[in-house]
Amino acid sequence: MDTLRTRQQTGSVSSLRGVASLLLKTEGASGLFKGIAAPLATSAAYNALCFQVYASAGRALSRKHGEPLSYLHSFLAGCAAGAATTLMVTPVDLIKIAQQTTAGRAAGTVRIARNIVRREGVLGLFRGAPVTLLRDVPSTGVYYAAYDASRDALGSRHSTGANASTLLAGSLAGCAAWLSIYPLDVIKSRQQADPHMYKGWVDCARRSVAKEGWRVLWRGLPACLLRAAVVNAFIFGAYEASMELLVKPPKRGQEKK
Repeated sequence: MDTLRTRQQTGSVSSLRGVASLLLKTEGASGLFKGIAAPLATSAAYNALCFQVYASAGRALSRKHGEPLSYLHSFLAGCAAGAATTLMVTPVDLIKIAQQTTAGRAAGTVRIARNIVRREGVLGLFRGAPVTLLRDVPSTGVYYAAYDASRDALGSRHSTGANASTLLAGSLAGCAAWLSIYPLDVIKSRQQADPHMYKGWVDCARRSVAKEGWRVLWRGLPACLLRAAVVNAFIFGAYEASMELLVKPPKRGQEKK
């Protein structure tokens, strides 16, 4: 789904069916998994950092320790987490998109990173960082606030462990986060895919809309939402299950006095 989304965002074929058909015809099923190495290698570290910064910021914002965060505090803590992860996300996305948009066999992760550094210096790995920051700060805030709101609506915010409501709330949170900033993701993908065409993300947005209309800013959304619904259900399910396992309440009679 992520590969198809990127191809829709950056290529000339706009429909999901058209992109999938062309990719399978020219590159086979393996083409669907282009660019998987960098995200796979960093996903655990990314989520660990994101959840830890969110928790730390939430404790700093909350007046009553142990009480659920308000939606505003959850949003603000999520914004802090989005800002903290930008430096990790930018080079990973840059390399992933370079592999996903290459016709035929793409170069390996290390070779692409080395080529970027040779041509543009180390800062070249952070091409697209400003628009990534603009994308991730509010969307991560929406992500956590939407998760809390969904769990409240489902009556499961105070429950522990992974269950059906956790998975559903995670799906809804992921979709809400992407919907809140999706046009910025399209611009980011285009800027990172073709560094020589645009002067920056504002120029990329202006020229893309002028050439293809406002609809281009929503290209690839169905594939994105399908992916988000599944991925974030498992992320929050794994998180809640891990917290239940690792942070067990004391047994009766063993509480601190």
